[in-house]
Amino acid sequence: MREKRLIRGLLAVGAALALGAALFSCGAARAAVPSASPPEAAPSEPGSWYLLEGDGLRESAGPAAAGVPFLPWTVQMRVADFLQVGGRLFVAVNARGLIALPADPLRASQALYFDARALFAGRTINGLYAEGKEVVVDLYRNTLFGTTAPASPPVSLVRVDPAAGRILGAALPLTASGWEAADVVRLPDGRWSIAWKRTTASRVEFRYELYAPRSGTERPITRAAFLSSYGYRAIDEAPQALRRIDARARELFGKETVIDYLVKRPDLTWIARYRSGPVKKLFAGEADLETVPVFREGGAFFALVAGRLIRAGSDPTEPRALPLPALPEGYAYTDLWSDGRTLVVSWERQRFTEVGAAGLYVRALPPVSAGKGSPPGRGHER
Repeated sequence: MREKRLIRGLLAVGAALALGAALFSCGAARAAVPSASPPEAAPSEPGSWYLLEGDGLRESAGPAAAGVPFLPWTVQMRVADFLQVGGRLFVAVNARGLIALPADPLRASQALYFDARALFAGRTINGLYAEGKEVVVDLYRNTLFGTTAPASPPVSLVRVDPAAGRILGAALPLTASGWEAADVVRLPDGRWSIAWKRTTASRVEFRYELYAPRSGTERPITRAAFLSSYGYRAIDEAPQALRRIDARARELFGKETVIDYLVKRPDLTWIARYRSGPVKKLFAGEADLETVPVFREGGAFFALVAGRLIRAGSDPTEPRALPLPALPEGYAYTDLWSDGRTLVVSWERQRFTEVGAAGLYVRALPPVSAGKGSPPGRGHER
């Protein structure tokens, strides 16, 4: 998620200062193949591991890393987002394209991979959104790390027909004049709040707009109006299940930490954002910030908190901490999707602002009624 990754980028800059529609090819949808590579970890928990490679997913006995070079997270092949559209789960593979998991994600070895690197290479996938049966891919070029400029013309939001595996065209009008969307926020009413950026040899320009795709109209807005479009709400306004998750997260992160919850759900058109903790101290540089990805399925919330999966729904005895395998040193879980029966979690090997190997962990979830998982206040400790 860019909101968390941007913090890494700013830290990198601070450290440096201190030291001185044919481009989308459905190619044949290729099935993942088993891997003979030895794992770096041998988890005992139930589930399957998959490693991202140039031709899609490769099944592995664990999170393998051999032969995968570290690259800036902006251009590395990693899981950038999940999107459920029409009962199908799509995985955004940064710098590559999309993976369509089967109706039963537990059979991820049969995933279909659509290669779009001719357009996506050199750019960063910020997120996926549903637009009817279409998928809108939020692409941008991050110049922070000085990566090579893409060969293709500037592009921002891209409309994709996932059934046909082809690009339908750009979803924003300014790309022809050299502007790219440096940041985009989808609003609940379907409009886009956009921070545009244009880089020339002599200067960098910014402009902010509100774009209504149904009418095709654009309206200038201020930078302050753009920032307010994120729509962070206080945790007190969140559903009760999420507030219970926050109470558990506070035990793990500490009271002096600000926690941002990014809540996604099936057929996502916009992200609900909630903030918990001492916000004034954050802006004063006196508090840390943690970003927690959350997926909502009906009344159930699934959150990745400090390497743990925490679930809460209507059961007053929740939240429950469900087990995730401990990862090797330097690895982290980054995002999740769940329908309450199956869990899909992305993982990657991290080194400051760089990423090495990346992939998926998929497992079946125990029924809540079975009473499995740890009781409130307890979790999988690493």
